[in-house]
This record gives sequence, C-alpha cells and structure tokens, in this order.
Amino acid sequence: LQFLYFIEYTVGEEDALRTWWANRFFGKASKATGTGHMMSGGRKVDIKTHESYSSYIPVISQLLTSLSKRGDAQVKQKGPLGHGAYDGAKTPSITLEDYMNRWVRYSFCSKETFVLAVVYIDRLSHKTDIVITSLNVHRLLLTSLVLAAKARDDIYYSNKYYASIGGITTKEMNRLEAMWLTDIDWDVYVSPEQYHRYTSEFDSHNMV
Repeated sequence: LQFLYFIEYTVGEEDALRTWWANRFFGKASKATGTGHMMSGGRKVDIKTHESYSSYIPVISQLLTSLSKRGDAQVKQKGPLGHGAYDGAKTPSITLEDYMNRWVRYSFCSKETFVLAVVYIDRLSHKTDIVITSLNVHRLLLTSLVLAAKARDDIYYSNKYYASIGGITTKEMNRLEAMWLTDIDWDVYVSPEQYHRYTSEFDSHNMV
C-alpha cells in the first residue's frame, strides 16, 4: 500500500510562513502543560468515544505498519538505507494503533490532525530518501502529529508535553520537528481539496 502524494505549496511569502511557524516552535504553548485522563467514574473510557478519536486511525495504522515492514525487509536485504536521522535506537513495543490511541487520550487534538500527519509523512518521503522502518515509524508518526496539531489547532501543547506522550526527550522532540520542517521546505499548508483526496483514499480502504 502506498500513500497518495499531492503537493500544493502555501500561498504567500516563504518568510511569512517561517515567521508564523517560528512563533509556534519557539514561542510558548497556547495551552498550559497538563495531564490527560482516560478514567471516568473509576472505569476506562472507550477510546472511540473520545472527542479527538478519528475513525481513520485503524487504516493509518495498517498503512504505516505495511510500509515499515516493507522497509525492514529492504534493510535486511540491502543493509541501512536512506535518511537515518529519524531512527530510534530500538523498535518500540507499542503498536502504531495503540500509539495513536495514546495520542488521542492525552493530546486533545482535533480529528483532522491524523489526516494532516499522513500528508506530512508523504511529503517527507518524497522530499528525502527516507525509508520507513520499525526503527523510525513511531517517531515519524509522533513528529507529524505535532506538526499537524500546531498547523491545524488553535490550542496546542508544548513540545515538552508532546515528548512525554510519545516517550522521547524534549531535546529529541525539538530536533525532530526542526529537521522535518527543513526537510519539507516548511511546506505545512494542506488545501481542502488535498485533504479530501486523502480522506477519500482512507474511506476506500475502510470499505475493503
């Protein structure tokens, strides 16, 4: 399975985009750091009823898992490939779907961020020689979700808090975000038409 890829650059001056993002990257979070919760009345809350849950999470998990397995097979056959700067030291034990569900519980992001995250992963894969593997797929997912939350949502958290959700250090979260923005030439704009193309593709997989 492959992601769709439709590049549409943001309208306006690149400097204006960089200034806007720098304010979000270097500035204070729009919402104070807090802790998410998954309990209600002493019982677990069904994650699918959470306001941040997206019905596209299962299909995104399947697509990324498929790509990472393919990348692992390529690495096993040919050795290290492509852009290794996003790799972790070892493969996380948590599944991608559970990783996204954890993000849902604690990030309080909009549902749309999951679609934007896939768009950003697509852009990164086409602008660099990165190969998605089990060593980097969780970090790619986390970083793309952070970028999507900052690009899409009016309320967002600090990188320190996002790093705690994803299980990495704040320093590493900052590094991954800055590197990603450079790699995609600060192209964070997603048009309504492009967004619809991705959701249509996800819908077709959900119906299979």
